[in-house]
Amino acid sequence: TVLTTKVHQENLRKGVLNVIRDFRARNPLIPKGPNFNEICSSLQIERDSAGEKALTITLDTLSEKGTLKQIEKTWLLANDTAEVSETLEANIKLIETYLIKCGMKKPLMSEMLEFAQNHNISDKALRQILYHLTLMKKAYKIEDIYFHSTIVDSCRNKLVAYLKENPNGATVADFRDLTDGNRKTCLLLLAQYDNEKITKRRGDIRILANDTPGE
Repeated sequence: TVLTTKVHQENLRKGVLNVIRDFRARNPLIPKGPNFNEICSSLQIERDSAGEKALTITLDTLSEKGTLKQIEKTWLLANDTAEVSETLEANIKLIETYLIKCGMKKPLMSEMLEFAQNHNISDKALRQILYHLTLMKKAYKIEDIYFHSTIVDSCRNKLVAYLKENPNGATVADFRDLTDGNRKTCLLLLAQYDNEKITKRRGDIRILANDTPGE
């Protein structure tokens, strides 16, 4: 049994509802709400604590009263349909296709904004779509530049295969030739793979993170 005061219960109830509203405001294109861990984190509730038990009770109570509903182990307000309109779905596909067509060319935000405006997509809507694509792992944001995941993943696979055959490493020029990309894009992608701990830099070359040159 978890004993809490009415004031604490009410504060927890309001906190939960605010977290869910805030999540939906930031993620209007995702057909679900925050999960239990995300709610815990937002409310700064430690796992395996009395606070976690109180949160579980609060979520169950709000669900039983019809204030909340569960979708795929996440919580939404009961009146939130979490539906994405056909127009919005079309706009998401339009921007995703744009990123795919950019290929190895660095998609400049100024050009993307112009493209969006020409298709009646506002600046705010474009940024929400890009955030959504990143969250859904359909795009990568690398130093404020967005690349479609197929580009980043394909180049990663090519680089890993090359480095397995060439353990002494690859220069930026090697990677550029391997991917038929330009130097600026290749530098961004290599930085991404370094951050992923797939590769590491040794002077002017990249090697696999678990390799040593010459071995």
